[in-house]
Amino acid sequence: MAKKILIVDDDEQIRNLCKILVTSLGYEVRTAENGKDALEKLAGYNPDLIITDTNMPEMDGISLCQKVREYQEYRNTPIIAVSGLDNRDAMLGAGANDYLSKPYKLDDLEEMLKQHLGG
Repeated sequence: MAKKILIVDDDEQIRNLCKILVTSLGYEVRTAENGKDALEKLAGYNPDLIITDTNMPEMDGISLCQKVREYQEYRNTPIIAVSGLDNRDAMLGAGANDYLSKPYKLDDLEEMLKQHLGG
C-alpha cells in the first residue's frame, strides 16, 4: 500500500506540480490550499507525511506545524517545510522535521521522502 502524503500550498500551480512529482514517485497524494484546509483534511486522510509551504493565507506553515504537533496521533508524522523565504529556523522550531528552499530539485525532495518514510 502506497504511503500517503498531504501537500499544502496556496499556489495552485506549485501544489499541482508537486502532486504530479510526488505521485510519480509512487506515493498517494492529497492536497490542501492552506493550513486551515490541511487541518480539516487530516482526520479523514491520516497522511504518513506532510509537505507544507510556509507563507499562506488563513493559516501559515508555522501555525500548521504547531497545530499538527498538538494532536497526539500526528506528533510523529514527518513534516517537510518548503519555502522561498528564509525561515528555516522558525519552521523547524514550530515542529517541521526538514526544510527545502524553493525552488528545489525533485531529487532532493525524493531523498527527503525516502529518509522520512523509508525506502
